[in-house]
Amino acid sequence: MSERKDEQTIARALELLDRHWKVVTLLAWALLGAWFVYNKWAQIHAFTLIDTDDNMRMSQVRALLAGQDWFDLRQYRLNPPAGADMHWSRLVDLPLAGLILAFRPLVGGADAERIAITIAPLLPFLLLLFTIALTARRLVHPAAYVLAFAALFSAGSANGMFMPTRLDHHGWQLAFLGLAIAGLADPKRARGGVTLGLATGLSLAIGLELLIYLALAAAATVLMWIDERGEKRRLAAYAATLAGTTALSFLVFASNANRAAVCDALSPVWLSDALLGGALLFGLAALSPGDWKRRFALAAGAGVVIAVFHAGMWPHCLTRLEGVSPEVEELWLSHVREARPIYRHAWRVAALVVALPLTGLAGWALLAWRARADRPLLRRTLAVAAPAFAATALLLWQTRTGPAAQMMS
Repeated sequence: MSERKDEQTIARALELLDRHWKVVTLLAWALLGAWFVYNKWAQIHAFTLIDTDDNMRMSQVRALLAGQDWFDLRQYRLNPPAGADMHWSRLVDLPLAGLILAFRPLVGGADAERIAITIAPLLPFLLLLFTIALTARRLVHPAAYVLAFAALFSAGSANGMFMPTRLDHHGWQLAFLGLAIAGLADPKRARGGVTLGLATGLSLAIGLELLIYLALAAAATVLMWIDERGEKRRLAAYAATLAGTTALSFLVFASNANRAAVCDALSPVWLSDALLGGALLFGLAALSPGDWKRRFALAAGAGVVIAVFHAGMWPHCLTRLEGVSPEVEELWLSHVREARPIYRHAWRVAALVVALPLTGLAGWALLAWRARADRPLLRRTLAVAAPAFAATALLLWQTRTGPAAQMMS
C-alpha cells in the first residue's frame, strides 16, 4: 500500500511539472537571477565592468544614446580621429539602451545604467531556460527539464555569460543556439524549421562565433530530409526563414563598415551564402524525390555549389575569421586564456570546464540508444547531439567553446 501511494505521489508530481512547466521555468529564472544578482551586488553597485568587451559595449550604448548614427559602429576613442570599426551588432545594444531610457526619468542616469547592467544579461538567460526546457521535454520526458535546470548549476562557464555586468554578446548567442537546438528537437516539422531559421539568422546578426554549430544544425536538417522524405516541410520552412531572417538582419543591423565584404561579421559574404543556401534548400524540399539516394545526390550537389560559390566569390574569407597575422597569433592570441586549448589550462580549471560536457556526451549516447526503435525521435536526438559533440571536441582547440558545450550538455 505504501509503495502504491509513493508511486501515485510521484506520478502526481510529474503531472504537475508537466502541466505547469512554463511557471516552473519562470520561477527557476527568478531564483537563479536573484542568486546571480546577490553574487554580483558589489560589482553592480560599484559599476565594475571587468571585461574589456563589457566596457566597450557600454561605451557603444552610451554613444548611441548620445546621438551616434544607428549604422555607425565606430569607436572614436580608439585610433583617433578616424576611430575603429566594431564588428558588433545593435541587436545586443537594444535591451541595454531600452532599459536605460525606461529608468532614466525615474532614478537618474547613473542608477538607470546600474539597472540596465543588472537586468539586460538576464533576459537572454530567460530565453535559454525556456529552450532548454523545450528540448528536454521533447527528447527525454515532459518533466525532465527540472533535471536539466539542476545540471545548469554546474555549468559555471555557461552561467558566466548571463551574470549581471556581463554585457558582451555571448549570452544572446548562447540563447539563440539554445533556440536552434529546440527547433531541431521539435516534432512539428514546419514549426521546428521556422524556429531553427529564425535562431540562425538572429545569431548571425550578432556574430559568427557559433557558425560551426549553426552549420551542423543545417546539415542535420538536410540529413533528416535525406532519411525521410516527409521532413521536407522542416527543410522548406528552415530554408525560407533562414534567408528571410538573415536578409532582414543585414538590412536592420549591419553597420556601415559591415556593408563591405568583411569576414568576421554579417556582411555581403555571409548574406549571399545564406540566400543561396536558402534558395537551394527550398528547391531541394520542393523536389523531394522518393529515393533517398537521389535526395542524397541532390543535397551533395547543393553543398558543392555553395562551397564553390563561397570560395570563388570570397576567397579572402577562407582563413580564420579573426583575420590575424601569424605574428599577432604568436604574440597575443595564443596567450589569451579562452583561446587556449583545454589541455593548456591547469587541471582544476580543465576539470570544471569538461566535467559537464563529458557527462552530457554519455547522456546523448544513452538517449540515442533509448530512441533506437523510434526513427523520428532518433533522428531528432542525433541532430541535437551533433553540435554538442562538436562543441566538446572543439575544447581541444579553444576553451571558448566551453559555455556552448556545457549548455548543450
